[in-house]
Amino acid sequence: SYTGGTTVNKGTFAYGIANAISTAAVTVNGIGAALNMGTYSGSVGAVTLTNGSIIGTTGGDALELPGEAPIAITKLDTAHEGWLPAYMAGQA
Repeated sequence: SYTGGTTVNKGTFAYGIANAISTAAVTVNGIGAALNMGTYSGSVGAVTLTNGSIIGTTGGDALELPGEAPIAITKLDTAHEGWLPAYMAGQA
């Protein structure tokens, strides 16, 4: 295991187990870059999403931010897919 942050700039980082990455910050930044949680859950620190995606399948997959209730990936995607990428890129 490791304790540092996780950055996905290209390709897909796919979970193979629950809590596959550390609880530090996660950055997904790159056209086509993806964090794929599959059917797994994980707790992470700050999340930065720019020109990429965080995906998962239906079920218990969720992001949990410190001090907040877990956020289901499907809810996060549905609620923010229209405006969040443009906002994060400074275009909104």
